[in-house]
Amino acid sequence: MTYNILLEEGVYQPSVIVYDMYEATQVKEVLEELGYNVFYPNGVTDIEGGLLIIFNNVKLFLSLTMMMIVVYFVGYFVMRNVMISKKKDYLIYRSVGASKRVINIISITEIMIITVLSFILLMVLLVLNENYKTPLPRYLRYFDFMNYVTLLTTIFALMLLMGRRFNKQIFNKSVITSLRDMV
Repeated sequence: MTYNILLEEGVYQPSVIVYDMYEATQVKEVLEELGYNVFYPNGVTDIEGGLLIIFNNVKLFLSLTMMMIVVYFVGYFVMRNVMISKKKDYLIYRSVGASKRVINIISITEIMIITVLSFILLMVLLVLNENYKTPLPRYLRYFDFMNYVTLLTTIFALMLLMGRRFNKQIFNKSVITSLRDMV
C-alpha cells in the first residue's frame, strides 16, 4: 500500500553507484540535465575541504606542467641528436645540388613522421594503461578529443620550430666547411 502511494505521488529516491569521483561528476551532470534533483554527498565541502581541493588542483597543474616540460626536453634532445646524425646526409644532399627548399621539405617531413609515430605510440601506451592495472595515473579519460588535437598541434609547432632552426644551421656555413667540421 505504501509503495503505491509513493509511486502515485512521484516521490522516489534512486541511488547510483559509480566507479570514482570523475564518473560521479559526469553522472551528476547528466542526471541534472534530465531534470532530476541530485544530491552528491562527496561534492559537499567545508572551507578546509575547499582549500584542499584548490591545493590539489594546483598540485595537479604543477605536476602536469612539469611532466610536459620533461617530455618536451626529452623530445628536444632526442630530435636534436637525430638531426645532428642526419646533418652529414643533408650536407651531402647540398653538395650534389639540392636546394634549400628541398632539404627543408625533407627534414620537416622526417620530423612530422617521427612526431606522428611518437604521438600514436603515446596514445597506445595510454590506452593500455587504462585497460590494465598499473601504478601510473589514468589520465586518458580526463581529456577530450580537442585536448589531444591541441596537444598534437602544439607538439607539431615546437618540432617545426626546431626543424627550421636546424635547417638554418645547415645553411650557415659552406658545404666544404661544414663537412670538414663533421670529420
